[in-house]
Amino acid sequence: MRSFLYERIGSLNPPATLPTVLPKLGAMRVEAAQLAGFRVPTLVLVGTDDAFFSVDGLREAAAAIPGARFTVMPGAGHSAYFEQPERFNPLVEAFFEESGAWRTSS
Repeated sequence: MRSFLYERIGSLNPPATLPTVLPKLGAMRVEAAQLAGFRVPTLVLVGTDDAFFSVDGLREAAAAIPGARFTVMPGAGHSAYFEQPERFNPLVEAFFEESGAWRTSS
């Protein structure tokens, strides 16, 4: 199932090589001061097997966001929502409920 996901994703994008990806990643750098300005409920969720983002790096990012929740999913990769939906969905639903993100105005 995962191979199907990554095959489909790969068909949408031109082939990436390390020399073409690294400059783009560098341009996406976000400073802690920018994160400190977030004023929305934030869930930072990372899988221990994520090949793109490290647990420590995202832990640091979450610490810079006021009130952010940080969650680690053991054994999940970059597409935890697809790889482990039975674990991912309840985590996100609980965050929405607790943060009030699902509240509607009347």
